[in-house]
Amino acid sequence: MGRFDFNLVVIGGGPAGEKGAAQVAYFGLPDSVIPESCTGRTHDDFRVALVEREPVLGGACINTGTLPSKTLRESALFLSGARSRQLSGGVAAYARRDITLPDFIYRAHFVQERERRRAAHNLERHAIQRIYGKGTLLDAHAVEVTDSKGTRRWITTEFILLATGSRPVRPKQIPFNPDNCWDSDTVLQMRKLPKSMIVIGGGVIGCEYACLF
Repeated sequence: MGRFDFNLVVIGGGPAGEKGAAQVAYFGLPDSVIPESCTGRTHDDFRVALVEREPVLGGACINTGTLPSKTLRESALFLSGARSRQLSGGVAAYARRDITLPDFIYRAHFVQERERRRAAHNLERHAIQRIYGKGTLLDAHAVEVTDSKGTRRWITTEFILLATGSRPVRPKQIPFNPDNCWDSDTVLQMRKLPKSMIVIGGGVIGCEYACLF
């Protein structure tokens, strides 16, 4: 590998970063991007690292967005009896009136934890080095990683994959707080089920949360 620590460094541990790292670790890099001097290497020759600043993998998909909203939707249908009421043929079904917040959130957390373990196992079985910290590009072949204590280290790499995802915009004039004003990253931290709600934003996550609540 010469003067580089890794063949590929991925910044971001969401689905794109995880799958991209595993793909290269398993198959190697495409011939179109490998220098002529490096042709003939097998995928076993490739060293891959993934940099993620959060303690868990999965990004917004597993931790705050897609997976929680889909799971909560199914939980809401199940707990409310909506699915059962669709049955015909004289089947009696009754909606529960005593649904608590733990009832509502439990399965979302269960599914999240299962998917986090799956993502971590995927890195392990492909021998991908997981590096905890915030990755910052220094140049085309160098990444600075800053851990939670502020300690910095440099790693060098032939190629870099940026898979940093996104987060909700939080305008300063909106009074976000843990009691009654959340974004899609913090809505699962609510302390009790609200009796009414306004959802601002008609994207996939906004529509799903509006429907399930």
